[in-house]
Amino acid sequence: MGFWKQIEPATLNIIRVTRTQSFTKTDQVPHSASATVLQPIDEFLLFMNYLSLGLMQKDLAHRFRIH
Repeated sequence: MGFWKQIEPATLNIIRVTRTQSFTKTDQVPHSASATVLQPIDEFLLFMNYLSLGLMQKDLAHRFRIH
């Protein structure tokens, strides 16, 4: 939690790029990607699980109950 408290203020500056945006190079965000389901701390935990454990995306989606 100490590390999270250090980086939490920077979460306001996160720029999210969807897969659709990266392929089409447009500024339009698809409706389904316009809102994030997870809280920033949960996104961080998901990312850290992905890095440290090397879990597959389907496994992470199941664990965090997201699509």
